[in-house]
Amino acid sequence: MIKDLIWDLDGTLFDTYPAVVRAFQSVFRAYHIDLPDEQVLSLTRVSYRNCANVVASAHGLDAARIMQLFDQAYLQIPLKTQPPFPGAPELCRWTVARGGRNVIVTHRAESTSLRLLEGFNLRGLFAGWVTGDMGFPRKPNPASFLAALQRFDLQPATALALGDRDLDLQAALAAGVRYTCAFGSDPFETRADFFVTDFRDLPPLLERHQG
Repeated sequence: MIKDLIWDLDGTLFDTYPAVVRAFQSVFRAYHIDLPDEQVLSLTRVSYRNCANVVASAHGLDAARIMQLFDQAYLQIPLKTQPPFPGAPELCRWTVARGGRNVIVTHRAESTSLRLLEGFNLRGLFAGWVTGDMGFPRKPNPASFLAALQRFDLQPATALALGDRDLDLQAALAAGVRYTCAFGSDPFETRADFFVTDFRDLPPLLERHQG
């Protein structure tokens, strides 16, 4: 039986990557660095700091300064360009209506996570979150998932982790989470119980799974 959902945020709950790439590219252009959007996206999908570190190292720049400029540029991008993926709010409501809880485990900072949740009136659908500024090692290290399981009294045997990257699923599985859902069209190497490109497809799959 699947009861509780553990969400990744960027690229899973919210369609934020286009805005993130746009913000990084504005910084890189200021340094006369020309990178394809696809390369920037690949770097940011590991983490924002990874993108800053890789580009800074390649061009002899200060990664901390790049992150500072990125933060400034990103906050100027309207929230309306970073909506939840279709079906995600409905899936959250579906979970709550059945007595389950939604929890977020993300590399993103709490402040900007809440900005998205509150901006789209989704905060009330979540029991809580573990964010990147809480001091846990980054995924695929399972520490943030273990913290979420303990903090919100989630049972690993009835939890489903949703993510758009292998490292999301790897961290969940390493923490003992029984079920995983791979989201998006990119190929996954990690085992997943469900594969969806549209969250509107997931409730029927979960209902069939639970008989």
